[in-house]
Amino acid sequence: MDANNKLSLLASVMIILLTNSADPRSDGEFIGDLLVTKTTYEASFGGSEKMSAVLNATRTRLQMVGESCVALQINALIRHVHVRKLYDLCANSMAIFNDASWCDVFTLEDLRIMEYWLDLKHYWRKSYGYKINYHISCQLLQHIFSTLEDAMMDERTVLSNHDNSPVGVFRFGHAETFLPLLSILGLYKDEDNILRYDNYHSNRNRTFRTSKLSPFAGNIAFVLYSCTDSTGNSMYMIEVLLHEQPVTLPCCTSTLCSYDVIKQFYSTWLEDCDFTEICRMRNEKLPSKDEL
Repeated sequence: MDANNKLSLLASVMIILLTNSADPRSDGEFIGDLLVTKTTYEASFGGSEKMSAVLNATRTRLQMVGESCVALQINALIRHVHVRKLYDLCANSMAIFNDASWCDVFTLEDLRIMEYWLDLKHYWRKSYGYKINYHISCQLLQHIFSTLEDAMMDERTVLSNHDNSPVGVFRFGHAETFLPLLSILGLYKDEDNILRYDNYHSNRNRTFRTSKLSPFAGNIAFVLYSCTDSTGNSMYMIEVLLHEQPVTLPCCTSTLCSYDVIKQFYSTWLEDCDFTEICRMRNEKLPSKDEL
């Protein structure tokens, strides 16, 4: 489209994240693929030399070193879970109070390693690690497209701001909803490298970072435009905003993209959405740690 094209805002759908993804809650028990995730990627990286180095360095900075019985006992009590809590304090203090005091126990490299440890968790439990993680978002995706199509069918009413035709639909959720939706859209997927416990260095420049994808008050909006090109033909365009910033979908060449192109690209997810079948337990042999 050129500068002479007319754009009319029809409707928007926004998904708003209520909390950040790095929640400090204790991990529960999981079944199926999620149990495999817990016992391999996340746990393996948690017990790696890199994480052990972070643990030992943190003990040193807290001055809990020495050969005395007290020092040895305290050191024995400090484990990875405590370092994780310190990392949470660092992240939340910075986000809420702009206070980096708790971050002083870590070096920049320590923070990068801790970030990767948590990214592994969210990658394999809520995102691209397993297809079912984001396949379950197909119903939400269906609702988004049906809402946009309702706006198209009732364009005149929407543009006149009729009481019965909302110009915005808002949904609220948590990282468990937000990250799967971003994943089914194919946003920030590292095509070349899968996040694993043994490839930290090759993923240092990854785009998948939950601290950026689902921060406090994170949100995604789908904005529908009614357009007229230079020849007078009408068409519909979509703009997707992530945290109020335009993003380009994998099927598009710019942030403003044809609705027909987008719907065709996601047609598989829109049509293959039998929730009962998706969530049906299968008697499949789960891969062992060595296979992963």
